[in-house]
Amino acid sequence: MQNRLITFVLTLSIVLAPLLGFLVSPILGLVILACGLLATVAALQAVREQAHPGALKLLTLLMGVNVTLAIGCLGAAAWLMFS
Repeated sequence: MQNRLITFVLTLSIVLAPLLGFLVSPILGLVILACGLLATVAALQAVREQAHPGALKLLTLLMGVNVTLAIGCLGAAAWLMFS
């Protein structure tokens, strides 16, 4: 059930982030994109627990990249909101 929710959030955010960013507000698009990136981290965490030991380093790196991008999106959204 948790994996389905993560997949739903990830898919929805990938589809909605550019659309809402263009039509409604770039801030909203960035926040939704950050949610999608964090949903990717959650999905990678579930995969990481069952992954081959040789793939752990790569999965950890990918999780770190996604977290960094999510923080960047939220930072950019905050900057746009308060500037």
